[in-house]
Order: sequence, then structure tokens, then C-alpha cells
Amino acid sequence: CRYTLQQACGDAQQPISCYPNLTSLSYEREIVSTSTCGLDGPIQYSVRESTNAVDCCQTCDSRFEHLSHPSSYLTDLHVVTNTTTWISETGIYSPDTVNLTLSLPNRAELDTLSLIFASFKPHSFYLERSKDGGVTYDVMRYFSVDCVDRYQLDPGELVLTDDQVVCEEISSRPGFMLYIPDQTRPIGDEEDPTESDTLTEFVTFTHLRLVLDGHRIYSVPPPTSPERDMSYYYEIGDFSVSGRCACNGQS
Repeated sequence: CRYTLQQACGDAQQPISCYPNLTSLSYEREIVSTSTCGLDGPIQYSVRESTNAVDCCQTCDSRFEHLSHPSSYLTDLHVVTNTTTWISETGIYSPDTVNLTLSLPNRAELDTLSLIFASFKPHSFYLERSKDGGVTYDVMRYFSVDCVDRYQLDPGELVLTDDQVVCEEISSRPGFMLYIPDQTRPIGDEEDPTESDTLTEFVTFTHLRLVLDGHRIYSVPPPTSPERDMSYYYEIGDFSVSGRCACNGQS
């Protein structure tokens, strides 16, 4: 972690905290996925316009660039007019749980996670972070269409501490999602949120892991139909993480 210490960081008479600038921690970095479509040959998936209708079938095949949907598309430059997306395995090969993991060489502090779901969001998912190089993980936030049923957490629960793990209720519609760890938290020093040691510890990580934890249940076609099988997959257009290196005020 290197940055220039400015004179504004203080002097012996009046020292103050000094923090690196926020930056992208994910752009063009590898995201390791436990499931990606087309790696073992062509596979079909159904594109849906709504939860009760199948629009059309497409093919995913990693041998051809125009048909591939690798995890590298999660952190490339996001262009609205030409969106690239990662897609998990589909149909009978589609696992209910898929992990997407970002690994950094040094410890960093998470400021914002933004996701763009190109198809319907999962029924549930959660974000974990590791501070020891991916050896152990702790949950930071749960997201679910039904927090009580899935994670036994009340989405309206009052947040009392800076490291409290809560569940956010979501809609299943495709689109943009934003997670900012210090939102709705009490934070130790209201004038300078960075002075909350508890929050700083909570957002520090070497690895971030997004766990997609259950498919959206569609009303049609019937559960036994081939179209139904091809409708179950995860698709994300952008996985963007911003933050700063965890330098603790030192270069």
C-alpha cells in the first residue's frame, strides 16, 4: 500500500488521521467462480422477460468469444450499450449455491460493493469477508426475498453496533444493487466515521466472497419441463468493489 503523505496529515503539534484515497479494488481483477456456463461444451439457457414467461433460448459456449460468459466479464469495463455478463451453469447442471470470490494481495477496507444483475436476482445471497487470506470467512450482510424464512433474521431489526450482521429484504427484479457497510450504522464518532475502530475492523478484508444462495422460483413453465431447467442460472453484468488499502495511516 503506497501513497503520498500530505502535509495535511498533521504535525507533531496537531496530528490527525491520514487515509488513502478511495479506488477501485476490483477493476480487471480475477473473480474466481465455482460455476460458469459453457466450459465443458455448449449449454442452453432461457432468457426471461418476466417470472411467468420464457422469452427465448440462447447458447453459452466458452470456445467462442461471442457465446462465452466468463467470470472476467464481472470486472471488465461496464458499457451500458454493450453489456458483457458472467453466467453460471444452467439447467440440470445449475447448482443452487455459487461462490464468486475476489482476492487481494494486501488487506483493504471495503467502502462500496455494487452489483448489476442482468437476469432475475437470486432468491437469497450473502457477502462474506476474510481477513486471513481466505482461510476463514465471516458474513457481512444477508440479502433475501424473505429474510425471516431463509436466514431467520428480521429485515426491520434495529442496528445497534457497527459490526452487526443484518438481512436486507430485496426484490427479485433484475438491476442495480448497492451495499455500503457504514449506512444505517451507529458509528462511534459521528464527525469522523473512520474513527470507529469496530467499523474499520468489520470492513477490513483480503478476500470478498459473494455467495449466491438460491434461485428465484418461477411460476411457469411446470417444474418438470426442459424450459424450466434452462431458466435456472445466475447472471451478473458487473461486480464492482471500491475501498482503500488498510494502511492504518502509514505508508
